[in-house]
Amino acid sequence: MTHSAALPVTALMIPVLWMLASNRISAFCVVLAYHLTISRDVIPGALVFLPETHTLADACALWLMMGIGVSIPFFIFWSSSKHKKALCLVMAITLAYFLPPVALIGVVNPMTSSGRIFTGWGWYGLSAVFFIYIICAVNRKIALGFIVTIVLLPIFGLAGLRIPESPRGFYAINTSFGRLGSGSYNFESDYERAQMVMNDIRRIKRDLESEEYIVLPETIAGRLNNTGHYLWRTELKNLLRSDQKAIFGAEIPTDGGRKYDNAIIMLDGENMTIIAQRIPVPYSMYRGPFAEGGANLHLFENGILALPDGRKAAVIICYEAFLSLPYIMSFLQNPDFILWTGNQWWCKDTSLPLIQERCVALWAELFGVPALLTRNR
Repeated sequence: MTHSAALPVTALMIPVLWMLASNRISAFCVVLAYHLTISRDVIPGALVFLPETHTLADACALWLMMGIGVSIPFFIFWSSSKHKKALCLVMAITLAYFLPPVALIGVVNPMTSSGRIFTGWGWYGLSAVFFIYIICAVNRKIALGFIVTIVLLPIFGLAGLRIPESPRGFYAINTSFGRLGSGSYNFESDYERAQMVMNDIRRIKRDLESEEYIVLPETIAGRLNNTGHYLWRTELKNLLRSDQKAIFGAEIPTDGGRKYDNAIIMLDGENMTIIAQRIPVPYSMYRGPFAEGGANLHLFENGILALPDGRKAAVIICYEAFLSLPYIMSFLQNPDFILWTGNQWWCKDTSLPLIQERCVALWAELFGVPALLTRNR
């Protein structure tokens, strides 16, 4: 099955166009134009997400810094030498998309589209794209032929993105609560929202009977202190069967409540498993190691949710969908499927939600695994 809003495989051309550029400035502009274009809706999204003290100028500055930051490695490593271009490209891609700190920012790696070309190839698919780029670097005719081929794929209907199948035994519940978090705490609104979620579960309880895992969006439980934890555990225990597990997003207070972990929680009877978001949104959520507030960075910590039935879920939380590093770290552990959960209230009227979900689908295609997506808008 395909859908017309598929992420175009034409993104795969960007590194080749970078190599074909006649000088360093032109090469840099090619990559910068791509990133600024695809992330243009960061501006209206940032105006919603950031505090009211921020202006349009601040949102534009954030957009520009993200685009320039990801493009700088391509400026540094560009070379006019045919013999050096391949090595320079590998170094630029690795630094921009796969290594901190640059890999913590930006929207979409062009190589993500390799999932559409090399469906199910996994690591071999990524390696194949690198190999193609290396060949393009040493032979201009091959590079031009690659560009023509990529342009023709959508024309002949060969670039449509397949909607990934869902993992067995899972039921995703999407919500429409608007603004949730991040870093804020209001017990009254958290309590009211919890009651509304429980009422929704009661209404669809019959649909849940054949499912083992019930999944709710990121931050749906709000700031989960002891009272909130007791509320969710008690309510869900009364609603679900003893063998059913609930997976939902919450903020776990740390450092005496000054900071928090943006996390996914799985309740399995009396057992609770917490998987913290590895890369919160820079600046607005993660504010640096010495900031007094904000979300914690868990860059190299475990992002795999081990299920009681033996399967492993690669947990990708909201903003992480745009990046490559969380997927790479997760697939090193051979997960059985991707579990993405997010908040899209801040960008629901932009192209960013579609880009997020495209990225999840493309990585699922590349590694040939199912994917479950659940979001709040």
